[in-house]
Amino acid sequence: MTSLKDGKYAVTAHELEGATMPLMVEIAEGKIAKVKPERDYKSALEEAVFAKGAAQIVDKQSLEIDAITGATISTNGLIEAVSDAIKEAGGDPADYAQAEFTPAAEISTEEATVSQADDYADWRKAPSQIDKEISVEYLIVGAGIAGLASAVQAREEGLETLVIEKNGFVAGNGGGVEGIFGINTKMQQEAGIHAEKEDIIAKEMELGQYRANGAFWVDLVNNSADNIEWLLKQGVQLTHVDDYHGTCMFPTFHWWKGGFASEGYVPYMKKRCDELGVSFMTSTSAISIIQEAGGVKGVYAKSPDGIVKINAKATLLCTGGVGHSAELIEKQGWSTKNLHYCSMPSNTGDGYKMAMAAGVRDMLVESPEFMMNSLWLCHTKACTCISIRSMAS
Repeated sequence: MTSLKDGKYAVTAHELEGATMPLMVEIAEGKIAKVKPERDYKSALEEAVFAKGAAQIVDKQSLEIDAITGATISTNGLIEAVSDAIKEAGGDPADYAQAEFTPAAEISTEEATVSQADDYADWRKAPSQIDKEISVEYLIVGAGIAGLASAVQAREEGLETLVIEKNGFVAGNGGGVEGIFGINTKMQQEAGIHAEKEDIIAKEMELGQYRANGAFWVDLVNNSADNIEWLLKQGVQLTHVDDYHGTCMFPTFHWWKGGFASEGYVPYMKKRCDELGVSFMTSTSAISIIQEAGGVKGVYAKSPDGIVKINAKATLLCTGGVGHSAELIEKQGWSTKNLHYCSMPSNTGDGYKMAMAAGVRDMLVESPEFMMNSLWLCHTKACTCISIRSMAS
């Protein structure tokens, strides 16, 4: 192995959806002494990768680091950036045993197929081996926006609460959400904004082509102001309210601090969870439900310590939507060929599948979705290619 030339090397790690993290890699006495981010973390995902991953590189003097669940692309970016620094220092990255990671697909090339008769029986199977068993009062599956809020409320009501999260960090698909919907909140009142709830509900039903259950919209609208006030009491940060760049019928969009939940919501709600004593298990994926006597009694989960049986008096699924599952997007009625996925790769509809396995009513086709068409431009010396793609989240 060639000794590396001492010095400080500025490199850039590439993340999901074109984001970047500038890094300073310091080489001292021929070894990797420090891998330091040159800006503040914008999300729990970034902190998990560029704090834990960078520490592993320095400790092991190797690029063969543990993959952080849900952060494959950012982990690859870190490895490639440090590889660039090694090259600049006169070394060969191959000497540092670079691990191979397979990034999650962002654009599908084939049409998905789905069996309409699928009863999701695999999500009811008990594992052949259980490495650990625990019991809690209240189990929450998913540590995104909904999971964190539910955990805080549960602890406020005195319930022993455990949250499991398949990613190696909290935030989930909600970390990139820019704001929250609200009607006649204090922020709107102070800004002189007023909207009639009936107008909002009627417009939402029209835009959703009357597919969604109107009672859900009524419940959301009627409780939206109180929901936001509760969140503010928990410490989350909102900056202003507007019509989201002129795209909303009414000024109902309340912006998180920094323009993303990863900055204005997640850190504050995670802090509140910690204050209240919520327990978390990250890098832990629910793989099937525990169903006894007609009811759900918890889940089986795959964790870094093996298969865990989690017994719970009540289980809440907060796993988000189906935006990274070609199979379920196809089931909803959309073509998946040339589809660009905007959601987290972990957003694969696990909660939906578990719910279906438990026998709940299937409302996937009735749910409103966020899809859009866009132009994908590819410029080369030989030609300019234009294709149309749809995005799902």
